[in-house]
Amino acid sequence: MEKLSRKEKLIFAICLVFSFLFFCYFIAHKEGYHMDELLSYELSNAEYNPWIVPTQPEGRLASFVHNEIDSESFIKKLGNIANTVKDVIANRSGSLLLSYKASVYDEPVFIDREAFRDYITVDKTDDFNYLSVYFNVKDDNHPFLYFAALHTVSSLFKRLAEPFVGCLVNLILILLTMTVILYLGRLIFYMYSGDERISYYFGLFASLFFGFGSGAVSSVVFVRMYCMVAFFVTLTFYITLNKLWKTGFKSKNKGLIAVTIAGFLTQYFYLLAVIPLFVCVSAILLKNKRVKDFLIYLRSMVIAAVVGVAVFPFCVSDVLSSTRGTEAIDNLKHGLSGFGERLISFYSITANKCLGNGICFGILFAMGIAFFIYISLKRKNGGYNLIWIVGICYFLMASRLSPYMVDRYMMPVFPLICVVLAFAFAWLVMLLKNNRFVPLMLLCLTFVMSGITMLSYDGEYLYEDYDYQLILAKRMAKIPCICVYDGVSYYENLLEFEYYTKTLLVKENELFDYSDTESIEENNRLMLILKRNVDDEDVLEYISGLGYEVIPNITDTSVYGDRLYLCEKEE
Repeated sequence: MEKLSRKEKLIFAICLVFSFLFFCYFIAHKEGYHMDELLSYELSNAEYNPWIVPTQPEGRLASFVHNEIDSESFIKKLGNIANTVKDVIANRSGSLLLSYKASVYDEPVFIDREAFRDYITVDKTDDFNYLSVYFNVKDDNHPFLYFAALHTVSSLFKRLAEPFVGCLVNLILILLTMTVILYLGRLIFYMYSGDERISYYFGLFASLFFGFGSGAVSSVVFVRMYCMVAFFVTLTFYITLNKLWKTGFKSKNKGLIAVTIAGFLTQYFYLLAVIPLFVCVSAILLKNKRVKDFLIYLRSMVIAAVVGVAVFPFCVSDVLSSTRGTEAIDNLKHGLSGFGERLISFYSITANKCLGNGICFGILFAMGIAFFIYISLKRKNGGYNLIWIVGICYFLMASRLSPYMVDRYMMPVFPLICVVLAFAFAWLVMLLKNNRFVPLMLLCLTFVMSGITMLSYDGEYLYEDYDYQLILAKRMAKIPCICVYDGVSYYENLLEFEYYTKTLLVKENELFDYSDTESIEENNRLMLILKRNVDDEDVLEYISGLGYEVIPNITDTSVYGDRLYLCEKEE
């Protein structure tokens, strides 16, 4: 199979430009964030301070670094680091680092706006600080690679937490994923038909079928690592299939090893796709008596596993003892209990994101499977069924292990699923027996799909209308804020807290028992934000008792269900 011609590259480049504009349209409509998205900013950009704790504005590690490591002199800073390492080696748990205590208050305290800004953005004092990212993420349930990428973008766009900054990593990755799908689709159809021209257009159609779907849109506008996982899953699949069919595994496996390590260091759900792929490819190699290829492939995967764990050893505790890890293990212990409900829910999610209709999705996916089974019977080199087998295996395992029934856990295999659906469409077009019009028909179908997506996208992860609350915070930037929350829902409002002079994050019962009422009463005006599950009447009665006149809820609607009250001292 020859390289792409100049004309073919130009056509795809034009399609990528349209795709870029297509995604930018949705990014431009994004106003707010899911709580997890703001956690992405925080884990990436808060210097050694991964969690916002109302009673501990500065974490233990951040306090240690600022007080014991940082210095105006770079040489002295290196000396402080060296002394700390020696202390830890010599004294272990008795070392200053491991026994260091940060200031923890008995009750929540007001946190100033600069602290919130430092949590989610980067300035010239902490840009490109990947060690901070690494240590932040070690206390989370995910590896660090995605957060390092987001930190890089944030370091380039300092002091900004705008949607385009957060979505830029995903935007680049989605275009790269579409490029991989082009080559993957082209490879699969060429190995079946030997027709390079038609193979190119089928690869192009598969790429655009995914790229112009709502699943790709959700992956781009959701500021988390799932778009990156999807890229590495797709790239791993393409590299493996190319080696299985063409180059073999006997040499040049560094790329496969590197991609496998990168996928693992992005998100652990990557393994749910790679393990079935490894098992199936190994079975094919052994069946075809390619024992040497199998042994080298096995060695490559072992090297990737060892390096991945060595680079991020915290993965062991993440999987076995973290909150998410134990949830996944508990889900496995439940066996088939409730599995049917989860399968139906995830099927509906996947169908909606990849095609828009559950019945049509089921029919078309079954046709795609039939197509791949058909060509596997005509070609004896094996591997044609890998794409749907891996997709289904991932679907089944993710349905069982996922802590929530939401689309993000299916995002890693949206590209593979869309390739199966695209080839089902391609098969229908092939039945017309007129290859001359195949490219035109497939491209027209793609752009019809893009129009449908733009008109029918449900706005998930865009949080439109949040701008009103943000504009209000900017207008009220000279007054403090009290946010009464349940759980950790205050994370949804971090952008607003960047503007109020200072903010008190407090639960309802903590507010009623608050001893430092002077810190509240000394302010002539307050903005009061009440989150979900907070009793407005009780809180407003308490605030009125402190001498404030409360202006009724000043928000018409809130994407987070917030109620905002302006409180002014009675004259």
